[in-house]
Amino acid sequence: MTKLMKRFFLLVTLLFSTNNSHSSDSSKRGEALEKYEALRAETVQILLDGIELMESGNLNSAQEKFLTVHDIQFRKLGAVPIDLFIGINLNFGFVHARKSEYDQALHFYFIALAVAKQEENWFKAIGSEQNILVPASFDSGQETANVLTSIALAYDNSGRFSEAKKFYDEEIAIRTQRRGMTGVANVWRYICIGAFRRNDWVQLNIAGENLFTAVDGLLGAEKLQIDGLEFIALSHVNMGNIDDAKSFFQRAIVIDKAINDPRISKHSETLKTLEQFKK
Repeated sequence: MTKLMKRFFLLVTLLFSTNNSHSSDSSKRGEALEKYEALRAETVQILLDGIELMESGNLNSAQEKFLTVHDIQFRKLGAVPIDLFIGINLNFGFVHARKSEYDQALHFYFIALAVAKQEENWFKAIGSEQNILVPASFDSGQETANVLTSIALAYDNSGRFSEAKKFYDEEIAIRTQRRGMTGVANVWRYICIGAFRRNDWVQLNIAGENLFTAVDGLLGAEKLQIDGLEFIALSHVNMGNIDDAKSFFQRAIVIDKAINDPRISKHSETLKTLEQFKK
């Protein structure tokens, strides 16, 4: 089960785990619990089925599953926890993004963002007939940062980097303030991937430097450190700075060896090629 599946399994399980304390009649409580347990099992299975379908590329079928979950939450239960609501809308968006329907994806992402931020217009975004449960433990900053990732990627992948940058910057600011430096590094990694796709070597160099700096010396973040060094090296290769490229590949290889990263063979071969090219 993927991390995403586990997250939603936990959320749905929590939704149905509360006893009906408002009922004074034990038989009614028993009936209510049975109903809730049945709905819990049904919702969990449908949600997991939808995620599996999406991951395997059956996007239309996945979308139908998510719609069914949405229907169960609001029509049969009348309310849904805020983080699960955000997750459902993100999944709707993911389906459209995988079809390269980025504007449709953004529609769902912006609903999720308004709710995550609990902005003034969030009730308008979800519709007045829908009830959202907001526990005291709800982490608006974390949920907002997660949604910003999806929005930025949708803009970036559809060739609108100037729009994407606003959301990347906002996410970086949130994660930096919360001292989530691996999260910051992952944002820079996304920016690197987009820059590489656009052949924007200057942007790739800047983003790679920021990626590496975010996790430099951070224990457990060695793979991200390698990512940063590799992107910097690639930017130098494509700008014709061979000596600089070699230097960064050499630094990446040191960390490769330390953690037995499989990329060591690729980096070593590239370094060998650069040595020959320079000669």
